[in-house]
Amino acid sequence: MDLIQGQNTKLQSRFFELEISSVNPPDINFCAILLHENRLIPSANEIAQRHWCNYPDIFEFESETVMTVDLDNIDFNNVEKILVCADLSLDKDRRADQVGNIQLTLHDKEKVSFTFESAGRNERAIILGEIYRHKEAWKFRALGAGFMEGMTALLRSFSSESIHTEYVNRSKPANQPVGTN
Repeated sequence: MDLIQGQNTKLQSRFFELEISSVNPPDINFCAILLHENRLIPSANEIAQRHWCNYPDIFEFESETVMTVDLDNIDFNNVEKILVCADLSLDKDRRADQVGNIQLTLHDKEKVSFTFESAGRNERAIILGEIYRHKEAWKFRALGAGFMEGMTALLRSFSSESIHTEYVNRSKPANQPVGTN
């Protein structure tokens, strides 16, 4: 099933795979951000990405472009939503229109995909979609929301405090249980 921006679908299972692809595959940093009450979880380690995954019980990165998600390991008291993002700012001059369309595919019992149309877009970080709980069901919503100033602006928009430092890709894993402060 192909989703359009704003469309959502109910997830069929609580363990699934997400894959990101592009026509011109540059260095896209594929990451997930955990939110509580539409704010970053109050810790310095709310981002999961391939080389620095704080939540190995929830996310496992199979490669640069594939991550598995296990929703059974989420503390529902502290995590309400997961943003699935593409960070293009590894190259300071790269913008969405230089990458080509970005496709996010969710491999659940049914294959679901969303294509972010990049023509004429200047963003350097994109929220491709969100995984959220609605009543007793988990859902995925295609978003395609972009941030011209990259991941720093994206993180700032979900922060209750100012982010004063530039977002930096981390290179070593850290282990902290989900929802701890």
